Amino acid sequence: MGKLDIQAWNTMVGKYAEAGDMEFARDLFDIMPERNTHTYIAMITGYATVGKMSVARKLLDAHFPLEEKSSVAYTAMITGYARFGDLHAAREMFDELKNRDVASWNAMIAGYAQAGIAEEAVAIFRLMLEAGCLPNQTTIATVASSCALSGCPSLANLLQTYVDGHPTELLNSHTVASLIDLHSKCGDLHKAYDLFCKWKHQDLVCYSTMIAGFGIHGRGGDAINVFNELGKSNLKPDAICFVSLLASCSHSGMVEEGKQYFKLMRTEYHILPTTEHYMCLVDLLGRAGLVEEAYRLITEEGPSGMKPQAGVWGALLSACRSYCNVDIGEAAAKRLMEMEPENSGNYVLLSNIYAKAQRWGDICQGAGSNEEQGVEASWLELGG
Repeated sequence: MGKLDIQAWNTMVGKYAEAGDMEFARDLFDIMPERNTHTYIAMITGYATVGKMSVARKLLDAHFPLEEKSSVAYTAMITGYARFGDLHAAREMFDELKNRDVASWNAMIAGYAQAGIAEEAVAIFRLMLEAGCLPNQTTIATVASSCALSGCPSLANLLQTYVDGHPTELLNSHTVASLIDLHSKCGDLHKAYDLFCKWKHQDLVCYSTMIAGFGIHGRGGDAINVFNELGKSNLKPDAICFVSLLASCSHSGMVEEGKQYFKLMRTEYHILPTTEHYMCLVDLLGRAGLVEEAYRLITEEGPSGMKPQAGVWGALLSACRSYCNVDIGEAAAKRLMEMEPENSGNYVLLSNIYAKAQRWGDICQGAGSNEEQGVEASWLELGG
């Protein structure tokens, strides 16, 4: 069996494993006349991708003894364990691997980041630097996302200082957008906007992130200015950009502007509104006390064939709680109870609406079929 033959076998096995068809990949694997390291890596990666970690581990232990650890195979295992929620096993695999490359470091950082454990993600990044492994652009973007979750300015400054020392290797539009998001969420809008302005290769992600950054701080006017700058460039706003813009209008109480841009999105840019756009507009109207208008938007003005999702009705129900609109609150709660009957938060909100309206006899009815969770959670929320 020549070299090209085993390459062909490996290509077939790799394609099926990459597609998640591990049954067929295993059939090919079992009948292969010979196998090599690439064969085992393809199978281990495939099993790890679909979550069959015990099978992947058996192949790893059988083919890669302790003295011959494969960084590629171990990285696949780390990624698989982390993706399916076993961070302890992922960290054990990571600690076993001594010849770590940037991909294995990134896999462990990403595992903690995806689980929302920012402190550990940053700790691994520090270890990476101490070990002398140079981060790449993926590392910076992932660590920036983790630091943004923590909202800690000192971590933001630490990361920015490192990036400033290696701009050529580490800056691209993706990392710049991640850093803009990081500084915005850590409260330093000046640094975020300075970074945005200095980057000469702004793409839609950079614009959307900067718009969102101003939005979360209630600076809707600045968000609109960035959107207008986008209009002067050769870029056209996409659906994600309009989500950031509408959310900015909502957080800033800019009702007329939000309604105007929602209309502009459809008429000038021919972007069909998604659930996220309707959530933003319902939230905007609800915050302003325009609950009836928000209800009409959901039930009458949506495009034909669109079924409002739970998030849209949830935004309306929250507005009904704030403004004590019992009738629409009941209508929204009814839809939510049909969509997600196990979500006790919806029963809590409805019960709070009844309590605010001093309709004490309706509180238990508001718990509906989810009586045990709903009533208990409702009274806890109410302080009963």
